[in-house]
This record gives sequence, structure tokens and C-alpha cells, in this order.
Amino acid sequence: MKEVRPYGLRRQRDSLAAFNRVIESKSNHAPAYYNKGSLLIELGRFAKAWATLEKAQPVRLSLRQNIR
Repeated sequence: MKEVRPYGLRRQRDSLAAFNRVIESKSNHAPAYYNKGSLLIELGRFAKAWATLEKAQPVRLSLRQNIR
């Protein structure tokens, strides 16, 4: 049976990629105020995705136990 992937994993990866893009643009001397704002937004998205992932974890474990 296919392993159940917790919802939010892809979003977490995407937000991490966006987070890295912001870091790169910061090192390319883009306006600091823009970077600070978008960095906060991306951190928020990352935290949200992480919370979703944490919430999904117990469900996945119980499903795995039911299969066994």
C-alpha cells in the first residue's frame, strides 16, 4: 500500500525554496525593507507548513499501525 504523505510537505519545501530565494536576493543587495518584509512572510508560511506537518504526523502513524 502507498505510504500516506502528510499534507503540507510540498508547501513546506516550496516555502523553503522561496526562503532561499529571499536570502539570495538579500545577498544581491536588493532593498533591505523589501527583503525584511518578504522574509517575514516566508517565515510565516514556513511555520504554517511546519505546523500542518506536525499536525499530520499522528494521523500518519495511526494509519500505518492500522495497516500492520
